[in-house]
Amino acid sequence: MRLKKDYRIAESALANVRIEERPVAVMEGVWRIQMVCPPSQMATFHKRLTPGQRAFLTLGFLESEVDNGGIHQYLWNTSGNTFQEALAALETLGAQQHLKLLRKVEQLFPDPAMLKNHKRRRKAADKIGKKTLDQIFDTPFGILESKKRTKLAVIQASYFKKNRDQFVLPSNLEAESNAILEPGKRDYRITNRKAGSLSGEGLHWALIAKIWDDYFEQLNAGSKDILSSLPTLSNGQRALIAIDIFGKSVHLGGVSFFLANQVGVDVLAAEVANGFELLVAKPYSDVFERVMLIARDLIQLNLRSAEKNRTYSEAKKLGNSEAIKKASQEFTAALELKTEWEQSNDEVMSAFTEEFNVLQMSAEFRIESYIEAYVCEHPDEFFRC
Repeated sequence: MRLKKDYRIAESALANVRIEERPVAVMEGVWRIQMVCPPSQMATFHKRLTPGQRAFLTLGFLESEVDNGGIHQYLWNTSGNTFQEALAALETLGAQQHLKLLRKVEQLFPDPAMLKNHKRRRKAADKIGKKTLDQIFDTPFGILESKKRTKLAVIQASYFKKNRDQFVLPSNLEAESNAILEPGKRDYRITNRKAGSLSGEGLHWALIAKIWDDYFEQLNAGSKDILSSLPTLSNGQRALIAIDIFGKSVHLGGVSFFLANQVGVDVLAAEVANGFELLVAKPYSDVFERVMLIARDLIQLNLRSAEKNRTYSEAKKLGNSEAIKKASQEFTAALELKTEWEQSNDEVMSAFTEEFNVLQMSAEFRIESYIEAYVCEHPDEFFRC
């Protein structure tokens, strides 16, 4: 994917955002890219973030896991891979009391290398036990979060206020253009010369590189936006871009990650299914069909969670305490249902992920072979004179 050089946002983007919501608003774009950034580009993406952006991003992983299932869940899930970064983030923000708690957890692991290895960290966390981890971290963490002075969000807000330039572009600079063109205003086809003798992944990317940012922005903007733009793409372009986003998401966190976290997943899942069918990639179609038979509920839970999150955000903007409390409870309940589904179906979804990985690693069934065949038969969908 095409990475920007600067992920700070323009001052004008904060014009209608309440002051207390700004530390969250400045990170929304960063979070969206984090969700789909391929592993091969993740290090580059993080290097292009400011120290403050990296700290907020890392602590987002820690807070969401701890709030949902305690430090044991953080250690047990892949989010725990950022443990060392979380220590650095707390130090960056000056959250010394939180840092001391996480240091105590670190000391429970006899070999620091365990914290970087998912399987070893899981086993060690289970051996230490949830009860011990709760006593050492969760309970005192909850006490810190119950007090305004030591609440992590307050510490982050203070850091944002003192280091605004790490999140917001100075007035004399313009943000890199991310303008979304109106449907039908852009020809995404490329020249034959640009494709050259490309094949495989190189060809796949060359055919969708111009589409990717516009498509992803429209997808995140909502179903109405993406549905209005889809007819302006050729059938082949629609297939290739949807399959690319699906592949990146699966590589990043598996099939369950794609279905539970991708914005606009209801539209995108249908595009993926149609894409595999268009390419006559039957092995992929067969697996995806089985996924959808089981995981339709997860898509609905994802959509409901996103809806409740939007309601919660709107309530906070209005400042009505009763509405905020109700919206928060509904969002938490929706998130818990989604998480419960994921945990209950972890084995079967992991098996589906492995099936896709095996197909993609196979010389006979790699998705690029189906793409090359389709492009050869339908060049007008991708190339212009």
